[in-house]
Amino acid sequence: MEPSPTVVTRTALYEQVWTTPMMKLATEYRITGTGLAKVCRKANIPVPPRGYWNKLQYGKPVIKRPPLPATTNGAVETITIQPSSPAVGADPVVDALVVEEQKPENRIEVSDELRRPHPLIQAARSALSKSRHAEDAAPAAARIGSKTEPVLDIRVSPAARHRALRVVDALLKALEERGYQRA
Repeated sequence: MEPSPTVVTRTALYEQVWTTPMMKLATEYRITGTGLAKVCRKANIPVPPRGYWNKLQYGKPVIKRPPLPATTNGAVETITIQPSSPAVGADPVVDALVVEEQKPENRIEVSDELRRPHPLIQAARSALSKSRHAEDAAPAAARIGSKTEPVLDIRVSPAARHRALRVVDALLKALEERGYQRA
């Protein structure tokens, strides 16, 4: 079932983008932040610049809100926003999984140290340590596995290697705890 579009006036959308962060507003319309920016650009609606909401939060000076320009060449005063994602409640199975994952006990914690790494992470760490790019900032790649065993492809700079391995290790372990198995 296709999600139903939302019709909003140009003035209302202008007020919303200056009172609600774009990413939050985009989520309410079930579109991406880029999609909402395109809608505003097409309707000639000025939007806050990057960093506006952070500056506002910390009491830093922000630009003054520009007035809503008049429409040009017969532009419409109403805007139809077609959602790109289904509304919450559209799929009860997905909604139940989302609720389950939001519970505090299901939070995925990334440890400060890599302890008892997952076998794929252990192999990736070994391959990355043998990389010829160990001393420079070029990303190193670890492609572990064969046609019969799972493959883990990690491309990361040496500076981010330790953190990347810890993050992927935490994700792999969390997925296995939830019953997912390697293909």
